[in-house]
Amino acid sequence: MKKNLAFIILLVSVLFSACEDNRMEGMMDDQFYLLKNGDYILKAYRQKSLVDFEVSIYKSGMGTASGEVTFVADESVLSNYNTANGVSYKQLPADCYTIDNSTVQFDPETVSKKVKITLDVKKVESLQGVGNKQYAIPFKITTTSGISVNADKSELILIPEISGGIRPNSEKLLWSKSLTEMGISGTDHFTASFAVTSSYLFVNSRNADLKYFNKLTGEYVGTIALPFKGSLANFTVANDDKDNLLITNLRNKNDGNPYQQLIYRITGTGDPVEYINSSHIYPNGRKLSIKGDLDGDALIVSTIENSSKFLYWTVRNGQLVSQNPQVFETQPGTIAWNLFGDAMPLGTDNNGNMTGDIHVKTSGDGQTMEMYVLGTNGSIVATQFDCKSED
Repeated sequence: MKKNLAFIILLVSVLFSACEDNRMEGMMDDQFYLLKNGDYILKAYRQKSLVDFEVSIYKSGMGTASGEVTFVADESVLSNYNTANGVSYKQLPADCYTIDNSTVQFDPETVSKKVKITLDVKKVESLQGVGNKQYAIPFKITTTSGISVNADKSELILIPEISGGIRPNSEKLLWSKSLTEMGISGTDHFTASFAVTSSYLFVNSRNADLKYFNKLTGEYVGTIALPFKGSLANFTVANDDKDNLLITNLRNKNDGNPYQQLIYRITGTGDPVEYINSSHIYPNGRKLSIKGDLDGDALIVSTIENSSKFLYWTVRNGQLVSQNPQVFETQPGTIAWNLFGDAMPLGTDNNGNMTGDIHVKTSGDGQTMEMYVLGTNGSIVATQFDCKSED
């Protein structure tokens, strides 16, 4: 009987030991840390008033403890960072940002919580301008709840940088049409330039009258007759900063003898009138550009073929200074071109002359910009960007 009783006691003790809970064995105690730690550059577009940035605070471990975490700015964090990285960031003044809910409470089962930082973009820009990184906000997490903080993941250096120019992600396709859809030949290689004014896009095709379209929709509007047109007579077109156009012939002979260059002017959608009639020895006319306003002050520029030189005519107070161009040479051996010295894409197989054109046009208030790209024998694509406020 005593043997049986001893056996029963032994069996019960074995069963109890077998039911012992060892699931927590090897588990770490709860610990706080920042998911995003170290340094981080916060880019903010200058047209915004405020920019938000979220910081995630995590609690890892067994999940048995509750506690409170404080997310604060700490000057010593920045001082240590500057010394370790050989930089000299200044601490951003506290009135340039706010911290939403800087003290957060964790229950035992809570894994993460977020803290929101709101940056005052205008104030930061007034301190360091656009594109500069001079200030930083040094943050750290602390707690008095008895839960430890992971020292390697407890600090964040937030470095604000204000960006300007085009608003990020503002790109919008206005329209895209093949030359054939626009009633223009897509096979003869004769359409290699266009011009853009305040309302219209003018497409120049050699030996054809000048068609123009609504610049924002691509819809056909009308045609300007060019009595002087020919395969080399209306070779390229250019626009000034207002609503004036110039069309030049290709004066491409390079035998040292003077030959005629004729440039016609069109105001608005009016008839062309002769503007420049000059004989000189320089082969040019494949590309033409105008800087300024032909009714005020402007420079008319055309690159000389196979060189590092270009011709230019000067306009002062709406008057052409001289019919004869002047010559400017860039840096020979450093800047040079073959036939074309203007912005253009390299051609594809259907573009035998490897020609095209590109134009950028800004609105009067400077808030929007359209970019137009032409591939000869291909299409015209119009894309709009802006720098408007996002607020």
